[in-house]
Amino acid sequence: LGRIYLAGNGVPQDLKLAKEYIDKAVAARVIDAWNVLAAYYANDSNPDKDLKRAYEHELRAALAGDFKACYNVAIDSRDGYGETNDKQEVEFWFKKGFDLTSGVAQIGNPEAQYMLGLYYINGFGVQQDDKKATELFESAVQKGHINAKLMLAAIYKEQDETHEKGISLYKELAEVNVPEAMYELGKYYSDKANDDDFDLELLQKGTDLLEKAAKAGYANAKFELTFNELLNKVFFEKKTR
Repeated sequence: LGRIYLAGNGVPQDLKLAKEYIDKAVAARVIDAWNVLAAYYANDSNPDKDLKRAYEHELRAALAGDFKACYNVAIDSRDGYGETNDKQEVEFWFKKGFDLTSGVAQIGNPEAQYMLGLYYINGFGVQQDDKKATELFESAVQKGHINAKLMLAAIYKEQDETHEKGISLYKELAEVNVPEAMYELGKYYSDKANDDDFDLELLQKGTDLLEKAAKAGYANAKFELTFNELLNKVFFEKKTR
């Protein structure tokens, strides 16, 4: 529940309620709760955002053998939020995370399949392999994994032969109020409205989705809304000339 309220997936984002559930899970010694607590402190909508504290919680989970935390510790160490950004330490955590994740993915765990897909698509701790990554995301999606579906939508959208399939996945996710999907679909409609010589109806459709994403706490949506306001202004100026 803490993870759901933090992300705002299917429910309005509620950081206070999310923190209450996360704290209860931490008190119950649930290892994965450290990951969610880290996500809480890394969330852009959180006025108490603190990337150093996020790293500390991720490290606790990683040291306890959590495969997701190993990946996050490696990323944070690489980006300078850890105790050090030493290359050997970054490689250590990527390698440890890859090995742990591979083992869990082999038994069909959708979260592990999704995480393993991230290793392959980025070439972290393993040779980059987009095909393998896509297969892992597809397998996780069949088990209902939302983040894997977002990744798959992004992959499909960038390829001509699967573009419409990617848009369909975003639509499915937007219908259940996944903020990132509402943002991506809203941006897609807005860009298309501009390409189609200012299709005002399509622009409004994109704006509605961006407003929902912004309300759900998706920071990038606010920037896109500002851009849409400028497009609306240009449209009406051209129309009144």
